[in-house]
Amino acid sequence: MKKNVLILVLVVFSTAMMAQNTIWDPASFEGSQGLWINPGNWTNGLPGTTASKTVFNVDGAMDCIVDEDVTSDELELTSLPKIVQGDGGPGGTIIIKEGGALTTAEEWSGIGWTGPSKLIVEGGEITFGQHMWIGWELEADGTEVHVDGGTINVNGMFGMDWQAKGVSCTLFLKSGLLNLSNIHNEGNSMGENAKIEYTGGLMQISGDHKEVLESLYADKIVGEYEIWVEENVVDEDTSYMTKLSNDPPTSLNSLPVDKVSISPNPADDYLNVSLANDVIESVQIIDLSGRVAGSFEYGNAKEATIQLQGIGEGLYIVKVQGKETTSFEKIVVKR
Repeated sequence: MKKNVLILVLVVFSTAMMAQNTIWDPASFEGSQGLWINPGNWTNGLPGTTASKTVFNVDGAMDCIVDEDVTSDELELTSLPKIVQGDGGPGGTIIIKEGGALTTAEEWSGIGWTGPSKLIVEGGEITFGQHMWIGWELEADGTEVHVDGGTINVNGMFGMDWQAKGVSCTLFLKSGLLNLSNIHNEGNSMGENAKIEYTGGLMQISGDHKEVLESLYADKIVGEYEIWVEENVVDEDTSYMTKLSNDPPTSLNSLPVDKVSISPNPADDYLNVSLANDVIESVQIIDLSGRVAGSFEYGNAKEATIQLQGIGEGLYIVKVQGKETTSFEKIVVKR
């Protein structure tokens, strides 16, 4: 009797654990086109509706395509649970296309956990709410991440072979943006067989990490590039951004900079812009991939009000071109 009860408890426990996951398995959905947004491609419904973990581990599964915002407010998701690609099996391929957007909750995600995986960001944007781990166990050898025109944002720590087990994993930065909030200052962000192959685009890290990149990570980031640190002063608060690119803004560094005032920030419908010692000729709003989302001409105005209709939510750089100066400021559009 006790044995039967034990078996029943184990079955119930196992079933409950399975229900916590939703697994990418488009083969079970007749006529699947491989779109993330279709609930039929998942074993336990669309991520963020029922399951607490988004899993990719089905051998031979069709590529998963993200071509729209799969975490938009219209979907009424609780939050997108962490992504674990290669969780007990091969992780397959996730492709973020132009117009695609995906944001996880504030918990870690793994690309190549215990199985080889591939993430391709060829347009659109993927934001990791906390840590992004690439290549966790040795079984994940060969894991690749491609940034080729889109944007990857990491709001926590960034790690490739974080545990230094010797996992072979590569991030290819070809164009677009790799936007990191942090990197380990003792070199733990990239293990022995981890590397970034740089051919274009921009990698930026909050804070001053130039010396760390040039010493601890110099042999991990392969390609032709330059590293510099930009300083930003707002209301006597100074912040820094480390940037890596083959197109350093040498011309911008030679231009005088004026103190720019922008409000409100975060913004909703409009922005008020003014310069302390110059007049405004034009204003550009630029997203993190370098695309100009809005351009406005003002002649020689001391102040300007910019209407933000048609500019989506997100993080932007405002470029204020004065008659004698060029200034930049970071803003958030939030509704």
